[in-house]
Amino acid sequence: MQLDAPPRAARRRRPIYLLALAAAVVALLAGYALSTSMTAANAATTLLSQGRPATASSTENTGTPASAAVDGN
Repeated sequence: MQLDAPPRAARRRRPIYLLALAAAVVALLAGYALSTSMTAANAATTLLSQGRPATASSTENTGTPASAAVDGN
């Protein structure tokens, strides 16, 4: 008993459907991973730079010294 082979057009379409299905599954998994891994950002309770010296390699003008970057204001 010999089975008839499917027509050529049907044989060519099958890999395209599988590729589209695989791409959809990957996209869904990537979206799920991104949506579940995102958490809200939290700031430190105290300023880590408070009271520390600041230096600058150059100054743009005299109104903004490097020490004003961490003065707490």
